[in-house]
Amino acid sequence: MSDFTAYILKELQENLSNLLIAFTASFTGFAVAYLRSKKENQGKADWLEASICGFFSMSAWALMNWANIPQLVSVGIASFIGYWGTKYISDKTKKIFERLMEKLL
Repeated sequence: MSDFTAYILKELQENLSNLLIAFTASFTGFAVAYLRSKKENQGKADWLEASICGFFSMSAWALMNWANIPQLVSVGIASFIGYWGTKYISDKTKKIFERLMEKLL
């Protein structure tokens, strides 16, 4: 096997494992949010909120990857994101911006 082929196979293996962790984190956030919303809404799940939580989880994975934190931690954070949901995150974000605006004005 040539050096180039060995290099390509090594890079492919590393990137596939990273993408698998990213998919797992995104799916975990989606699944937890879906099941939570189904329980809270008497059997009717909120697909949009679950999808948004999945995207938030993907962002958490990217942040972990950038900060050189072990990527498997992002799967646990994705569970918290799915459990908290978008309402909790938006409420906290609004409070932070309100405090920031009070300090600036």
